[in-house]
Amino acid sequence: MKKREGDSLDLWMPNEIGYENLTYITNDDIDNALANVRLGILCLIKPIYFHPAHRENHSVRMHKNNRSIELVVNGRWAVLTRSVIETYMFERVLGKLLIDRGKVLEEHVNPIIALTPSRYELLFQIVEVESLDFHPL
Repeated sequence: MKKREGDSLDLWMPNEIGYENLTYITNDDIDNALANVRLGILCLIKPIYFHPAHRENHSVRMHKNNRSIELVVNGRWAVLTRSVIETYMFERVLGKLLIDRGKVLEEHVNPIIALTPSRYELLFQIVEVESLDFHPL
């Protein structure tokens, strides 16, 4: 987590999306996620972005007024389009994790991600529920 420039209070922002600490995600966590046909890699969203011991990764939240998903981008909370959120969270973060851990080859990431049905809707539900605990607005 880093302190935002110009803040007079001691306000801390989580890491930007794409700069998550993933060292605590085990290969078993990844194997379990890949084995779950129904939810696929969505099983990794909660442990990455809402793990109580890793607040540096809490870079996703639900804005309570307009019920949109916000991500930390360029040091600020930003409402992004559905396609940009999917690109950031599924391809750049989860896909990179699968490749880096040697679980899949790069050319297999998008087909695995595509197997997750209604992924944005499920992501929306996860973020909505988890945001209540971590990001009250």
